[in-house]
Amino acid sequence: MEIREFAENLLRETNLEKKLFLPDEFTDRDPVFNKKLPSRPERFQTSKKIEKPSYQFPKAKDLQKSENVARAMHFFANHELLAIELMALALLKFPEAPKAFRRGLLKEITEEIDHLKLYQGRMEKEGMSFGDISPNDYFWRVLSDMKHPIDFCTKMSLGFEQANLDFSKYFQNCFQELGDQESLDILNVVYEDEIRHVAFGLHWFEKWSEKSSETLFDRHKNSLSFPMGLQRAKAQGKFFDEEGRRRAGFDSDYIQQLKLYRSSRERPPVLRLFNPEVEAEISSLKNTYTADKLTQNLKRSLQHLPHLYALEQDILLVESLSSPEFKEDLLKVGFSYCEEIKFSDWKKLRKSRKIAGFRPWGDSFSSAKVLQEKESIEFRDKLDAYQCFHSQQKSLELLREFLQLFADKYPQLIQMEDLAVQVSCLADIEDWAHFPAVLKAPLALSGRGLNFVENKEELVAAAKNLLKSQKSFVLEKKFERRMDFSLQMDFNEHKNAFNKALARFFTDAKGKYQGGVVGKNFFDSLDDRLLRFWNEPNEFGFNLYDMVEDLNCFLSKKLMDTNYTSVLGVDCFVFEKNDKLYVKPLVEINLRHNMGYVKSKLSQKVRPGVKAFFHVLHKRHYPLLKNLNIESFAELREKYPLKADEKGLHDGFVFLSEPFVEGDFVAILQTAESFEESLSLLQKRFV
Repeated sequence: MEIREFAENLLRETNLEKKLFLPDEFTDRDPVFNKKLPSRPERFQTSKKIEKPSYQFPKAKDLQKSENVARAMHFFANHELLAIELMALALLKFPEAPKAFRRGLLKEITEEIDHLKLYQGRMEKEGMSFGDISPNDYFWRVLSDMKHPIDFCTKMSLGFEQANLDFSKYFQNCFQELGDQESLDILNVVYEDEIRHVAFGLHWFEKWSEKSSETLFDRHKNSLSFPMGLQRAKAQGKFFDEEGRRRAGFDSDYIQQLKLYRSSRERPPVLRLFNPEVEAEISSLKNTYTADKLTQNLKRSLQHLPHLYALEQDILLVESLSSPEFKEDLLKVGFSYCEEIKFSDWKKLRKSRKIAGFRPWGDSFSSAKVLQEKESIEFRDKLDAYQCFHSQQKSLELLREFLQLFADKYPQLIQMEDLAVQVSCLADIEDWAHFPAVLKAPLALSGRGLNFVENKEELVAAAKNLLKSQKSFVLEKKFERRMDFSLQMDFNEHKNAFNKALARFFTDAKGKYQGGVVGKNFFDSLDDRLLRFWNEPNEFGFNLYDMVEDLNCFLSKKLMDTNYTSVLGVDCFVFEKNDKLYVKPLVEINLRHNMGYVKSKLSQKVRPGVKAFFHVLHKRHYPLLKNLNIESFAELREKYPLKADEKGLHDGFVFLSEPFVEGDFVAILQTAESFEESLSLLQKRFV
């Protein structure tokens, strides 16, 4: 039989037995196909909507039931048939392809037919027939428009068939554990053939792809376009078969890079970036803003931090790509990470990549530059609705209103007499007598724009400077802080707050962030007095957890009329006055991602009962970090191994930002009994 006739039969025939007929002999004397190529295999065009439900693929734990084994075999068989039909399409589309390629493809078809029949026999033994579950045509939709035989190699051989190495190996292990020898034997045959199929595609890809200085990984990646990307060349979240890939001929660099590769599949990704300059930009009150050297340094150092809260399908824009060592450490602790794209590359890609949303660290006019013009205009328009929430005056206004509503319900709240005052002229401070005191610029956030004064003379001098440059400021007494914490909220498009969490943090004497507590217990390391303050009900039967929920509802209503749909943090603290403890429930609102939000994600990766702390360190204080390289990192890991299991991190430290990047800061998670001990351990390990 002519190969052309055989291929056409595979696409036209709807009777499965006739479709899979294998003649004794093949010829390839007349390969040109003069008829119109089918847009889809006939089985999709003629199949009625099956009344039986379209089942989901069974989970590994469910394979002990025979009906689930049958369902799994049906899914496998459907994928085999799709592969057969696409191989047949390639034979019809490319009659001019080398004879060796066409003969190789023909051999693969005969082996795939054998696989399908093995699956078919196994499912029938368990009472299911092929066709009982609705067919899936995803492979066909992605591959049927191939223009050159190399497209078959990049998408089928090095894409779906390479991923099948992982699936085959994973289910081999499943069936072996369950003692299902019959299913295991089938998967063993499929696995060995699949290695040869991938090797076949790799051989022809190397032969046809343009030779350049690019690695095999980069050449394969660049030959694909969204939504068919390299993420389809492996099984997501299951088993990654390194040995099978080595046997197929991939080099170690390709295998390592693919193992660590992340990208969105079909759904459009959310675009993310780390822009810690957001508040400085807002406080500059200028149309254009250039970050100072310190902020640029911090941005460069912690640019990979959003991996800790992004979804695996998202895109993170970066100046430089992170290292395999950093990604492997994240995986050990249970984190994943998303696709990274350099800013320079995104400029070329943004018109072709549809995005589901834009979530920078904080919303600002400059961050919108990475969007297309229409998206950028829409994003900038909504910023005006909530910019006022960044100001100290707005925070003070909201605090006053909250106290008016809830001061009687919660006697633990700060008293009205201790609130800050707004100052717009020197006359406003004539009667001020509370020292030491703090002057806050109108847009002073995250420890920025704070002036600490000890007496009236210093206050007047500082006030003159602020009034000249800012026109007004907020003045408050310096409190005896006993505990800093924050409330984290995430607002969706329906203006509902979710993922609510409390986070404790530490600041220096000037209010600048030092680090925070990580773990599932908010009360770890608190003294008895603070524990009682939080947990004992007041005279009305309410405790501070009730207050936090009221604060959440209060702020949700205030943001209801804005277009804000992202993360926000509310800084709060407990202070002492006249031997009594009080809480200031609203110091400032941070309409952005923040370290408290990061810590809430980290807490999910720490084993219950284990205490851990988050730090942002300056490398100049830690010589080993300043000069860290691949070799010294390996030595560090050997000396202080990271200890984590399925329950989470339970000993050691992990880098939460790329340790090799050119920048002076690094974020680290460290297990310890206290914040002080954590700092001591870091000194021991990095100095």
